[in-house]
Amino acid sequence: LTGVTGPASPITVTSSVTITGNYKTQYQITVTASPSGALGGTFKVTYTQCGTTYTNVQKTTPWTEWVDASTTVTVSQPQDTINGPPDTRYKFDHYDPSNSVTMNQAKTITLVYKTQYKITFNQTGVGGDFTGTIVTIDGTNYTTLPQSFWWDKNSTHSFAFRSPLVVTPNAKQYLWANTTGLSTLQSGSIKVSTSGSITGNYKTQYYLTVTSPYDSPTPTSGWFDAGKSITASVTSPVSGPAGTRYVCTGWT
Repeated sequence: LTGVTGPASPITVTSSVTITGNYKTQYQITVTASPSGALGGTFKVTYTQCGTTYTNVQKTTPWTEWVDASTTVTVSQPQDTINGPPDTRYKFDHYDPSNSVTMNQAKTITLVYKTQYKITFNQTGVGGDFTGTIVTIDGTNYTTLPQSFWWDKNSTHSFAFRSPLVVTPNAKQYLWANTTGLSTLQSGSIKVSTSGSITGNYKTQYYLTVTSPYDSPTPTSGWFDAGKSITASVTSPVSGPAGTRYVCTGWT
């Protein structure tokens, strides 16, 4: 109702009279968010109601209001990030169908958000004496862990844990043992469907040099796991020149 023309109430009837109620058409505007976990975020809206224009009024999804026909409703400044369950958030992506509509019927503007999950890369077993790249993620090298990323749901990302991680050539290194968490691979890719961690687990190795002036000792020189018990052996005696042989007398 925008007004009434004719005599005001109460009326004393002294002749025929016409009283007219004047109306304007209004339609309902709804501003919501998708997915449902993104509801509750703020935005600003400009609209006209009963001839009065309200500019950049802050509202919260979901929001509904009756607005004048033929006017324009414009939504702006949607909340960029909305926190969800632990290690889950929603990132604003676009409007559906757009941020501005002309009211010729009931309409809905949807703030469409992308679901993002927190993915953390970590390591165990690598000491502070190693300086260098431990893992490569999406083509970028990282020398320190943990590293966390907010990645879109269903997006795909690559990673590769380096191995061996050499501290001192022919002395000490860290060797990849296994990966736990969202992947069991040393290198590969993951399609993000939940939050979580990917941890590369390393073991320490030392270089053992085994020499003997005669025969070929077992084991040969090489890398061995820290804490491993080693038993070395050579053939004894070993034949030498005519009338000579060599007998192993011990190890140092």
